[in-house]
Amino acid sequence: MDILQVQEIRRYEPPTRLAGAGQAIKGVVNLRGTIVPVVDLRTVLGSEAARVDDLTVVVVLNVLHSVVGVVVDSVSDVVALNSGQIHPAPDLSGEFQGFILGIATLPQAFASAADMTDRVLIVADIETLLTAPHIGLQGSLDSLSH
Repeated sequence: MDILQVQEIRRYEPPTRLAGAGQAIKGVVNLRGTIVPVVDLRTVLGSEAARVDDLTVVVVLNVLHSVVGVVVDSVSDVVALNSGQIHPAPDLSGEFQGFILGIATLPQAFASAADMTDRVLIVADIETLLTAPHIGLQGSLDSLSH
């Protein structure tokens, strides 16, 4: 995701669950007086439920003039990518079509010593992903931005 959308990275605190919220929306937290919806990206992407541990964090994002938290397993790096490192996304169909902007590869100098293969990253359009209709967040973003 674009680093310019990241407001802050916070340790995970269990959010307050909202009745009727979609399964991907874990609830809300009070962030210095602002009520922030928290979305579990594993649920959004159809992955198995993650165990919350000391590495689990909430990345607080500015999306569509609103603040949204996304739960991620961990944050390890901030990487600057140039256009030569980003390859076109594969032609995918389904509910996630359009959120993958490209596939980036990092040279072996950035790969771990134990694994000398190139590191592959998915470059995601987080706004497109979070505003997909099945997430159920669009109404929250509309009401929060007003």
